[in-house]
Amino acid sequence: MTFPRGSFVAVILIVAGALLFLDNLGLLPIHNIGDYWPLALVAWGLTIFERKRTVHSLIWATAVVVFGCLLLLGNLHIIHVTGSIFWPLVLIAFGATMLVS
Repeated sequence: MTFPRGSFVAVILIVAGALLFLDNLGLLPIHNIGDYWPLALVAWGLTIFERKRTVHSLIWATAVVVFGCLLLLGNLHIIHVTGSIFWPLVLIAFGATMLVS
């Protein structure tokens, strides 16, 4: 099942609006919604998984999803993540892409 191109942004806006609405009603307290921005990276990576089925796109989609998850866990103070975590993931993805080429 494929979705139109603009649907990804539309879904993000709908979810963000719904979360802010529930926060304003006091039903779902969100202390800092900015901590959850890496979920956009996870959603983007999952969209790449869904749309493209080449080995290269699967490698890069995995890197994006892992990076987003690590940033989210760092923002929620579950694990300690620094900004230098990005470059090793890029090197791993480049290396894996070179191996499958």
